[in-house]
Amino acid sequence: MFVTCSVLPIEKVYSGEARLELPWFQRAYAWSEMHVGRLVHDLLEAQGGPRRRYSLGHVSLARAAGAASASIIDGHQRSISLTMLLALLRDLSDGDAGSRPIADRLHALIETSEGLRLLPQPGIAGFFKTYVQTRGATLADPGGDIMDLSPSERNILANRDHMRSELENALTSPEAKTAFARFVLEDCILLVDEVEDEEEARDLMRREEETGLSPHSSELAKVTILTAMPSAEQEEAAALFESAQNMLSADNMSHLLAHIRLLKARRRSSRAVDGELIQRFKLNKTGLPFLKDELLPRAIAMAQLNRREIGDGEVLLATARTLEMLFWLDHQLWVPAALHWLAAKTAGHPQTPLFFARLDRISYLMKIASIDPTEQERRFLELLDAIDEFNDVEAMKPLQVERRLLNGALENLRSRTFYAKRFHALVLRRISVHIDATRDPGVVDGDQVTVEHVLPRKPDATQQWLRDFKNKDDVADHCHRTGNLAFLTQKDNDNVGNSDFMLKRFVLAQSGSRFILSAKASEETAWTRETIMRRGEAMITLLLEPWQLKP
Repeated sequence: MFVTCSVLPIEKVYSGEARLELPWFQRAYAWSEMHVGRLVHDLLEAQGGPRRRYSLGHVSLARAAGAASASIIDGHQRSISLTMLLALLRDLSDGDAGSRPIADRLHALIETSEGLRLLPQPGIAGFFKTYVQTRGATLADPGGDIMDLSPSERNILANRDHMRSELENALTSPEAKTAFARFVLEDCILLVDEVEDEEEARDLMRREEETGLSPHSSELAKVTILTAMPSAEQEEAAALFESAQNMLSADNMSHLLAHIRLLKARRRSSRAVDGELIQRFKLNKTGLPFLKDELLPRAIAMAQLNRREIGDGEVLLATARTLEMLFWLDHQLWVPAALHWLAAKTAGHPQTPLFFARLDRISYLMKIASIDPTEQERRFLELLDAIDEFNDVEAMKPLQVERRLLNGALENLRSRTFYAKRFHALVLRRISVHIDATRDPGVVDGDQVTVEHVLPRKPDATQQWLRDFKNKDDVADHCHRTGNLAFLTQKDNDNVGNSDFMLKRFVLAQSGSRFILSAKASEETAWTRETIMRRGEAMITLLLEPWQLKP
């Protein structure tokens, strides 16, 4: 089936004789700011590293003999993101005197006289061309109501702007931009598999998805680890492993193994977790100490975290609520630090509640400020060392909030497109429980809990809204801000629709027994620009106060 398998620099891949196309059966573009942030961070880090070449993984193409285009069968998320990176470097270099040659070189990988080098699916192709591929496009914004865009289009904009911010912060001179662009073009490589039958490739992908097993599942890790150990230990070891496994779910067990690897290595790693554990703990010589001294105690601690049962008495009460909100975060990068605190200091340490409060604060602020996950991981790694070094939580620098971090969080909280941020519902839920801990609205599920825009996105011309707000652009500038949002059930949300405020106010008040943000919104006598901006600042203050911060 495979025709060729090549290792090629990025420039060779994008300047090949065949145009790259996304076939109709590919999934929508779904990489998030986390993924593109990590891509940029890893490239910047690799540029200054000891190795000359940096691998960006692989791309599988399907191309009939002599065809002018090749379909991207696997690796299309990476391909779109790399095109975005090339376009950003082109547009950032275009504004620098003397940087036209590198900008032209970059643009040649995006568009030639024969057309675009990469064609996404038809649904996003026009948008991608207008706001990424066309020269200067990465500096343009569509304006209007961002929610009129499709989820994929919003994602493209968010990722593009996040990458641009990361690049602008890191590459502060024309020379730095040029050097980085050359590194990407010449020293970053892709493994390119090329097949000649698109349908056969599609069938192969489907079979792999239907029958494939995760290489990092806890069951596979268990087999690998136990097999590596001396045969005389394997029976006892299996019982110990299963004891730890029974305390946690299969996913949590996989996560625990990764946490233990991180705690031992104190650095990120892309290697298979089970293999690295075998090597670092020398499990081929004896595995029982690892299971008794590392796996079981950590499993007990992780189970306690999952149950929100750290310490007892006042410590238990203080940490339970904090842990509950920490577990609302989708990426639980904070867990290794929590496990290390419990191992190094114990739940009985007098500053345990303060530690978890500060851990909660830094975890959320990095999320809200859109800090790259790689940077978040680095900070938590530094926290592991700080736990070893200091006994006073306030002396631990990784837990301290610097001005840049707070400003980044405030910028997103005050953004006119706050509702489009992935964490908007998380922030609104958190503000709700800060106002009244007994009225947690729960997860936004699209049925019992939805986010309501008090000022509707598209009011009718006959309504009061377009007398209180200048025009549709004025509505778009205010409707997605923090201060315009509350909670309603889907039924109530549908019933109020675009109604004027006085009717919405009645429904918001009726929902107030469940949704405190709705109750607060119903206390307003009018809903104007000033109301939205004032309410937004008040909500931000409520979010920050428990963290002992001011906007």
